[in-house]
Amino acid sequence: MSTNRTPDDPILPVPSELYEDLGEVQERVEELYRDLARIRRSYEQLSRSPESLRVDDLGSPTTPLRASAHAQEWLTEAASSLRRTHAEIDTARGHGSRLALTDAACEHRDKQPERQRCGDRCRTR
Repeated sequence: MSTNRTPDDPILPVPSELYEDLGEVQERVEELYRDLARIRRSYEQLSRSPESLRVDDLGSPTTPLRASAHAQEWLTEAASSLRRTHAEIDTARGHGSRLALTDAACEHRDKQPERQRCGDRCRTR
């Protein structure tokens, strides 16, 4: 593979920045997980006062306790999915952490104007 780069060669993303980006995604997943746990606890709290609940008649017949239990079950499933997502992102981060740009790729990046080097990162921040 040639190390001679031309101005038309793509400017590659920096692997360490991608690692940081994935860390930020993991933090958002953790925040979602905490939000789901809080909401699930609220449904549990509702279940402890069934006399204060009623259900509408827009669908299959159900009871307040059954509707609350189903909501809790689905929130538990969603939380499990988020745990798996977190673990899978962690695995991706581990593999990605092994990457680094070559000296030639770094030099090519350094020769480009700032806007061109950061690409989407500049537009989203």
